[in-house]
Amino acid sequence: MQRKGGGGDSDQPEMYDIEHFRASPEQEQLSTAWQQQYEGINRANRVIAGVKGNANISEAAQRRFTAEARFMRGYYHFCLMKAFRAVPLVDHLLKTLRIQGRKGVDGGMLGLCGGRFQGRHARIAP
Repeated sequence: MQRKGGGGDSDQPEMYDIEHFRASPEQEQLSTAWQQQYEGINRANRVIAGVKGNANISEAAQRRFTAEARFMRGYYHFCLMKAFRAVPLVDHLLKTLRIQGRKGVDGGMLGLCGGRFQGRHARIAP
């Protein structure tokens, strides 16, 4: 008996494949999630590079913006790790968002993401 509102095997077959571990990297949901997270990471890196040493921004604001961007970069990496496990760690501006090559080792990745939330930028005044 078909339930109202979908939910059967034919409703969003791509999600059914993901749910049953038959996903492929070419699936739109996965490639979109991958691309959107790395776009966010690149934006955060752009903020970090843009405020560093910028004479038009006070030192306090530079620290705050850098800390916020580092948090977002760590969050995006964490979201990627939840979905894909081992992912490349990107802590610099990318000229292109086309990421190629092998994935990074996920053994220390969670520690790296967590480390982004700590350190010298943790002493930010409210």
